[in-house]
Amino acid sequence: FQLPSTGSEIKYIPVGSKEWTKAKIISRGGKVGGKYQNWLNIEDEEGITKAIDWKNGVSEWVTDSEESDELFVCVARLDTKQIKDAKQRELDTWKEFKVTTEVPDRGQHALSLRWVCTEKISDGIYKPKARLVARGFEENLSDSDIRVDSPTASKPIIKIFFGIIATHSWQSRSIDIKAAFLQGTSFEREVFLKPPKEAGNTKGKLWKLNKAVYGLNDASRVWYFTVRNFLLNLGCTQVRSEPAMFYWYKGNKFCGIFVMHVDDFLWGGSIEFESSVIEEIKKEFKIGSQEAGAFKYVGLDIQQTNDGIVLGQSSYLETVENIPIERGKYEDSDTVNKNDSDNLRTLVGQLNWLGSQTRPDCSFDVLELSTSLKHPLREDMFRANKTLKKLKLEESIILFPYLGDPKFYEVGSI
Repeated sequence: FQLPSTGSEIKYIPVGSKEWTKAKIISRGGKVGGKYQNWLNIEDEEGITKAIDWKNGVSEWVTDSEESDELFVCVARLDTKQIKDAKQRELDTWKEFKVTTEVPDRGQHALSLRWVCTEKISDGIYKPKARLVARGFEENLSDSDIRVDSPTASKPIIKIFFGIIATHSWQSRSIDIKAAFLQGTSFEREVFLKPPKEAGNTKGKLWKLNKAVYGLNDASRVWYFTVRNFLLNLGCTQVRSEPAMFYWYKGNKFCGIFVMHVDDFLWGGSIEFESSVIEEIKKEFKIGSQEAGAFKYVGLDIQQTNDGIVLGQSSYLETVENIPIERGKYEDSDTVNKNDSDNLRTLVGQLNWLGSQTRPDCSFDVLELSTSLKHPLREDMFRANKTLKKLKLEESIILFPYLGDPKFYEVGSI
């Protein structure tokens, strides 16, 4: 478990809050190995000293300094060795994909790097993940200097995909690409990085980028064109109105369809499509995971049944929480403070996401709530909580049924 060092200036988000709080670490709150080993004594911005359980009371923290090279996000279950091992795996991945070339430091403008350390749940087990991210903002580039736009699958196109899959009685499948940006094509711009201390003795050296890494403004665009060009070379056709969707014909026969959302791919099709396109993708890129029939994709729960393909968001809905409201002291018509206003805005955003995906039954309520965000009242918080309760009590899904003969459908007309 990672604790900030004594004397350091930090920012942290307390569990149950969404706002950063600044503080200085005064001392440890207990002995190593003791009951209070994860407690720290801190001094807040107002000079008040208090003790806090860092393991159970803090969801995210970062050293409050421009020189900070680490960001810890929900790593309460991880110890220092686990984080160190995760960083080494990331460095090994950079070497595997030949992301950089070491060059002499001759005063070139170089970007600094930051470690983002997180937990990832796999098969019910919390596993450490460390990602090395470039501080792209240090390039000081304007929007006119480089193009950064990168097509992703829109909400309607994902539903169209499942409709096509159900129509042809194909199985819906997903592919996740491991360290996707690091597998992109060669990087055309000249960008240098300052190696992290974990890379060993790199004094007098810089890293010249061969690939567009996480943190660069155009990294996602480079990755998109890597995949796009590869698919086109395999004979796929790009949908003109939806550049993240591709389809494949064998002769005059429609055989498969493919959708990409950054490093998450959806596909379905015939055996010919799988062997001619999907297997080639697996040869070209290192795959992280593959799923079929039942899986999660961009916040959607996908389930393929005998009746068709079912889309729901029960997993996401479980993570959405009520706004905590202090009762008795105020009138419902009172205006709210900044913290309550931020909580309301967050919940309305979550409800809007549900309404636009699989729960159109809450769309009117969300629209009304959205109009109140400029000058919210306490009664608006109650209404938002009521809408959330209604969604949790009344389950709803979207079904794409199997329709039989697909001859009426022409993908080229999308």
